[in-house]
Amino acid sequence: MAKIETVTYTLPAFWACALINSDESGMSNDESEAMQAWLDSEAVGACVGVGDTEFFAPWHDDIAFALPCSCLEFTFLKG
Repeated sequence: MAKIETVTYTLPAFWACALINSDESGMSNDESEAMQAWLDSEAVGACVGVGDTEFFAPWHDDIAFALPCSCLEFTFLKG
């Protein structure tokens, strides 16, 4: 049986609803475009998990949208 490979990233917490539920309704167009650009650049698969502890970070794994913000750890299937 093949092992499922995952990768974990620190990303803005406000991306959670869009990444887990595909619901971008609370995001501005700029935020949505930044998230999609990051997803395209990383070529990850589906988001399969999110941490329960939100924390403030001065930077995160989307360096193009690296604004200090509340973050969560997101786990994705490797693309």
